[in-house]
Amino acid sequence: MTADSTDQPAPLLPTFANNPGADYRLRRSLGRLRDQTSNESLRRKINDVLEGRSTLRALSDDPEFQEFTRPRAQRTFSVWSRMDQADKDKLVEEAQAQHEARLARAKAAGSRDAYFDDNE
Repeated sequence: MTADSTDQPAPLLPTFANNPGADYRLRRSLGRLRDQTSNESLRRKINDVLEGRSTLRALSDDPEFQEFTRPRAQRTFSVWSRMDQADKDKLVEEAQAQHEARLARAKAAGSRDAYFDDNE
């Protein structure tokens, strides 16, 4: 969990070593979860992961984190399972179009960082 010579944080998951976009998205999602809880202990645990002092595995095994995320995951699964296939297909198409637009923007800018601009 150490930073490299460019002071970039180590990826949260080893499989993200060559995929900074996935690491960025995961970090952003964890930051949003941290911001949604008033539980200071849980906020510290999430910060510890984001700052490299703890692991994502330790956080996912934590009962406070599980209690906090379980209802959110259940809601998401419930909404998805009630959607008809046409709505699911539309959602996937919209996500693919957004992804392709981000790729085009990054290519035009000559920078992978442009992919992550939140202008959309």
